Amino acid sequence: MEVARERGVDLTAHRSCVVASELLPAAGYIIVMDAYQREAIIRVHRVPGKRVVVLGDLDPTRITQRAIPDPVDQPIAAFRSSYDRIDRCVRVLASLWNQPTGDNPKS
Repeated sequence: MEVARERGVDLTAHRSCVVASELLPAAGYIIVMDAYQREAIIRVHRVPGKRVVVLGDLDPTRITQRAIPDPVDQPIAAFRSSYDRIDRCVRVLASLWNQPTGDNPKS
């Protein structure tokens, strides 16, 4: 929360939750943090693989792993690093989302 606050984001009302199967059919894409989560969504919830994206795969910088590490119980620097990577990837995701293509659920 401290790192988000440094960047002008208020997460005080944010709560994580378990994936609700009934919400998945309405989701155009499901964004996950690692390949394990992706496979679980596909297998357990029977979502087509093309709709489940590992966010780290969108990193425009050279990466050594697909997953974006969970910084829980790590020093503040780990939170900043994960936040930086999420920010880069979400920017790419947003730019792709705004492109007029047949795969874009908004087009």
